[in-house]
Amino acid sequence: MYRAEQKYYGVFFENLKKIQDLGLAKHHPTRIINSIYYDTNDLQFFKLSEEGSTPRQKIRIRWYSNFNNIKIENKSKEFDFSKKFFFDIGVFDIKKINFYIMKFTNQKIFPKLKVSYSRKYFIDRSSQTRYTLDYNINYFKVDNKYRSVERCKSKFSIIEVKKNINNREIQSTSILGNKRARHSKYCEGIKEFY
Repeated sequence: MYRAEQKYYGVFFENLKKIQDLGLAKHHPTRIINSIYYDTNDLQFFKLSEEGSTPRQKIRIRWYSNFNNIKIENKSKEFDFSKKFFFDIGVFDIKKINFYIMKFTNQKIFPKLKVSYSRKYFIDRSSQTRYTLDYNINYFKVDNKYRSVERCKSKFSIIEVKKNINNREIQSTSILGNKRARHSKYCEGIKEFY
């Protein structure tokens, strides 16, 4: 299912207050999210994302607590709408991961960046619009064997507003402010290292 996403950046405590001012309900427990993103050696996925070209895709593996529940995700973007496809891998197995990663694209892609952050989950029960607050965002440059070789930390947190494309309700920006951005953690991390 396609969904519309809006993103707002700022420092953590300001963004947390904005979420609280919206009077949202807590939706899930806070958890740590880890992702490793793939790209071609000439960073073709990064370039398409930076240019805002559509359609485009991001391919990553993701896990939430440990390496026992790895998922491969193919996130495609068309205009303001995104769609995700998931594939469960289970435990971390480089050969298995590489085999299934190649099924998502006809290009040679490699691990380029690990992103790790904490996420808080909220929901507007009347509209079923979901909000997340990502903070403590860390970027790691990784090599082809998935080893971290450099690290840096973001100064910002990100509010993401996610709703079904059939939900035509317009979210007021009076509380969230005007720092709406086409923001990609992958692109921000790549810019730190490449």
